[in-house]
Amino acid sequence: MSVEKLYRDTKQLIQLLENPVPKEDRDDYIANIEQMLESREQLMDKLNPPYTEEEMRLGKELIDDQKIIDEKFKMIKSQIQTDLNQLSKTKESNNKYTNPYQSLSNGDGMFFDRKK
Repeated sequence: MSVEKLYRDTKQLIQLLENPVPKEDRDDYIANIEQMLESREQLMDKLNPPYTEEEMRLGKELIDDQKIIDEKFKMIKSQIQTDLNQLSKTKESNNKYTNPYQSLSNGDGMFFDRKK
């Protein structure tokens, strides 16, 4: 019974991961993923052998589905990293625009007269 529930939850997680990551509601999207992962983890902890033939078949499909989930997570991670890099570049360019001489050192081009 719990293998079937785990299988259904895994398929729901894959469907959620198939959707593109919304930029404005990313926190809610990630919270939904975390909630589904926690429920899957609890179901996995409850699994006890011996398994029926049907449960063994579902288990093999779950292993294949886990590979799909891992690939989706890698894609989401790279997308978020790209967005973070773009955000940091935007902040840096905004700082250079508001204060263009900040990066220049103060001692350049100055001459000190040592005569008394």
